[in-house]
Amino acid sequence: MCSNTMKKLTFRLIIVLILSACSEEEFLYHNHASEIQPSTTSLNAVEFMQNKQIDYSINDSGIVIFNKAQDLFKIFNDYHDIKFNSDFDFVISIEIPKHTSENERLIIIRKAFLYGVYQTFAHTNANTVTVEALAIDSQNHNSLNKLKAKISRDKALDVLRQYSKANSFKDLVELEDNDHFKVKGYSSSLYFDKFVTDLKTQREIVLALTE
Repeated sequence: MCSNTMKKLTFRLIIVLILSACSEEEFLYHNHASEIQPSTTSLNAVEFMQNKQIDYSINDSGIVIFNKAQDLFKIFNDYHDIKFNSDFDFVISIEIPKHTSENERLIIIRKAFLYGVYQTFAHTNANTVTVEALAIDSQNHNSLNKLKAKISRDKALDVLRQYSKANSFKDLVELEDNDHFKVKGYSSSLYFDKFVTDLKTQREIVLALTE
């Protein structure tokens, strides 16, 4: 009798321990799962631009708009050697080792050229922009390659629609909550990232803009 009772108690104790272990594993799993879920950011241009010592506005789409390209480049800080002839006429110089191949130099200045054109139209109200992308020898600072053009907003938009999936300049700016650490209304969108880095698209857009 006593033996049977002990067996029942032992069996019940085992069941309790199993259930407890399962509950603990479930608890740890759910807590760990919540930790590894992709985080999203809802930081927008208004919040990001707080305390920035520069004139800007926010348009109806929530995109930060600068008064001149110089302010844009100062805040974005992606290129550092820039000479401004006027508010929307500038030269982006990139130092490149002389042994860099011709093809590599062209890729670098095309990217800078497209950056100057499309960031200007996405983040200012300019009707035209003159951009020169200049590759210079990092040792003697002689000019190696350059790309220059004066481009209207209408032409830039037509070319953009023809060679990318973007339909407007606002498509070049991140406007949604995301998990890739981009600020809404400020950071470049995936559309922009693709066409300035994809070599085929980059080449086609530059050719269309400068022909």
